[in-house]
Amino acid sequence: MWGLLVSLFIGNVIMLVLNLPLAPVFAQLLRIPYAYLYPLILFTSFVGAYAIDNNFSSGWLVLIFGVIGYGMKRFELPLVVGVVIGALFEKALVQSSALVHGNLWLVLTKPIAVVILALAVVLLAGPVLARGVRSFFRPSAPEASRTVEERQV
Repeated sequence: MWGLLVSLFIGNVIMLVLNLPLAPVFAQLLRIPYAYLYPLILFTSFVGAYAIDNNFSSGWLVLIFGVIGYGMKRFELPLVVGVVIGALFEKALVQSSALVHGNLWLVLTKPIAVVILALAVVLLAGPVLARGVRSFFRPSAPEASRTVEERQV
């Protein structure tokens, strides 16, 4: 345990020594236009995904989840940190699959599972539906400019 703590301390000291003089350089990275940064980030992501197992199927996963993430950001859907709950979800999914002999549709026969899945769908779709309802009930520009007395008449 002490070896781990000492190595973390040494790593923090090295990061301090490197980051103090390089902080202005890192700040200058923020001035690079996004048109140059996006291709660089995409290239680095694809190379990193390919380097994990030397298989381009990881590149397809990067592309698919990148499009999903862009869509969630574009439509302001809530983002869940998949790194934190991903392993727990995978373990629970494998256990559930083993209990029902690979037929996950049997999970939907349990009322508590249906309620939890419905709640998850509502939580994901809630912000989009709320925005749509607000825009539907928002008064139009000519209606909003009239006074309260004029609207009542």
